[in-house]
Amino acid sequence: LGDIIYCEALNHQITIHTLAERFQFFGTLDSVQEKLDDRFFRCHRSYIANMEHVTDKQPGIAVMAGGGRVLIARRKQSEFTRKLLEICRKGLV
Repeated sequence: LGDIIYCEALNHQITIHTLAERFQFFGTLDSVQEKLDDRFFRCHRSYIANMEHVTDKQPGIAVMAGGGRVLIARRKQSEFTRKLLEICRKGLV
């Protein structure tokens, strides 16, 4: 799970992005989300981000390790920021 940077859904196809490679299969993001732990955050209907791999946050976009970008839904902006701060605090302790 630690190798996963983010998960993306497009046309019923799921792409799991890691630093080394991508894995694709047909399914739903909901089914993938059930298998992930609290490092992961559903920031958009099409994206689940591993918060430990977020390198930058811009309005509406999270920049991930490896240069990938994921969208952050407007209604999830503040929750995303809180979750990112929580992950950062855990890393400093």
